[in-house]
Amino acid sequence: RFVQRMAAPGYGLAPSTLYEQVSKQKSVTISFDLSSITLSELGTLGMAIKSSKVIEELVFKNAAFVEANGANEASVGNFFADVLMARNLKTLTIGTEPPEVPAWIR
Repeated sequence: RFVQRMAAPGYGLAPSTLYEQVSKQKSVTISFDLSSITLSELGTLGMAIKSSKVIEELVFKNAAFVEANGANEASVGNFFADVLMARNLKTLTIGTEPPEVPAWIR
């Protein structure tokens, strides 16, 4: 596992630009699929959103991270608790992209 992480720097991490957006922009739309980040990184992102003094609107286009981390409900719950405690947050939208339809249904 250590070798995998060394071979793929940034594996399990949210894009660093996301942290900058959260701290400086009133409206942030997250298109990145967060299902590949670690629970620790999800917690760090939640704390960054909570501590933002400017964010008013937050949109998660892809909500797959909720299902991907669903086995650890406490971590996902703590993430959203932090998000909802952001001082100026007025609007939170989760999952604006339609779910992918399996090929056998099409």
